[in-house]
Amino acid sequence: MTNRQTLSVVIMLLCGVAFYAIPLQTEDGESAFLSGASLLPDLAVSLIFVFTALELALSLLSRHRSPNDVAPATDNKATDSKTADVTIGPSQIMGVVIVAGLLAMYAFFMLKAGYVVSSALLLIGLMFCAGGRRPVLMISIAIAISTILFVGLRFGFGTNINAFPGFLA
Repeated sequence: MTNRQTLSVVIMLLCGVAFYAIPLQTEDGESAFLSGASLLPDLAVSLIFVFTALELALSLLSRHRSPNDVAPATDNKATDSKTADVTIGPSQIMGVVIVAGLLAMYAFFMLKAGYVVSSALLLIGLMFCAGGRRPVLMISIAIAISTILFVGLRFGFGTNINAFPGFLA
């Protein structure tokens, strides 16, 4: 089993955990799949699961092709998508740890700081980790995106989200 297939299986298992946890986190009185407050999270996790399963199936089927179907080797084996595997190095592992830490902080601060503040901090952290070095632009983009998402969720889908910290409300 290649690294790519192993990652696909891990992602599918995490989707299973998410399918179990989503009804526990939504308090709308409904526990049905794709209904009520769990509609958007269930839909997102379902899409991730389906595309990951499709990628896993295609990679398993492509392993059993005849040698005549494989493209000729090039000088740079790392760029040959038919023979190269996904490499998992220390920098990729550190990136996963950083993003998981940012998401954990987001979940922790969501109730205390509100949606707009915690989402803006999450986006600023992700932009900084992705190489952003213009703080004024990062802050303004993060606040604008968080506000637009809040307005869309609140007035478009009718979700009741705490926008700001409790002492400002």
